[in-house]
Amino acid sequence: MDGFSVLSCIGPVGMTSTPASNTILVFKPSTTYANQYDLIATGNLLSIDTDRIMLKKIIIFGNPIRIRKRTAVVKHMFFDPLDVRWFKPAELVTLQGLRGHIKESVGTHGLYKALFSGPIKQNDQVLLVLYKRVFPKVPTIEELQAGGLVSVDEAEYLVHRSQNIPSVDMHDSERSSVIVK
Repeated sequence: MDGFSVLSCIGPVGMTSTPASNTILVFKPSTTYANQYDLIATGNLLSIDTDRIMLKKIIIFGNPIRIRKRTAVVKHMFFDPLDVRWFKPAELVTLQGLRGHIKESVGTHGLYKALFSGPIKQNDQVLLVLYKRVFPKVPTIEELQAGGLVSVDEAEYLVHRSQNIPSVDMHDSERSSVIVK
C-alpha cells in the first residue's frame, strides 16, 4: 500500500519487548493453524491520547446552472429550502479554488444563489465540506468472548472493574488533539 494511514483503536494491549519502543504489531487468529496468529499489520505509535477527537469528513457536491459573474444558482446539493437555510452560514468551495457563501434559497426544490470570490465557470463544481464527530465502537464483553479474545474469568473481572469506575465529564474545549480522516 502506498502512503500513510492513521488508525485509532481501542483494544487489549500486550506489553512485550519489540525492536523499538513505539513499534506496533497487529495479529489476527490464524485460519489455517489452531492456536496460532498471523501478522496482518505493522506500524509506529504516534501517541497515546484518550482525549483524541476523531472526525469524519463529508463532502456534498452541487452543480451551478445559471451563472452571472460571481453569482451562481446551484442545484443537486440540497433538496429542500430548509436544508439551504440550515447550511447558510457554512463556507462553499469550488474545484477551481474559489470560496463563497449561500445568499438565499431559490424555489422549493433546494436550489440556492451563491456568491463567490471570483468569476465561476459553468464546468466547475461547488463543494460543501462538513465534519462529523465519530466515536470508536467499543465491543461488549459478549463480543470479546465470542471472538475468543478474553476468557470467562477475564470477562467477569472486566465487568466488575467497569462497574466500579467513576465517570468523568470532560468538555470539548478541554480536548487536546484532532484527527481528520
